[in-house]
Amino acid sequence: MRAKEDFYSAERFDAPQNKKEQFMLYSKFAKLELQGMQYQLFEEIFRKYEVPQNPLICVTPVVDGIVMSD
Repeated sequence: MRAKEDFYSAERFDAPQNKKEQFMLYSKFAKLELQGMQYQLFEEIFRKYEVPQNPLICVTPVVDGIVMSD
């Protein structure tokens, strides 16, 4: 599985946190995605790499270092 291979060599960015410094649940991300707002979470990355508008993104949840993917 490519996600597991890429996980160890990928550049890390801090995960989004709320005002209580809690990480975002995947269910909350899914709600943002339904509203087309998930791109806002990746703005720092998009700016760093000068990504054009409307990039294709793939999200693979990782919990405690374990890739949650079939």
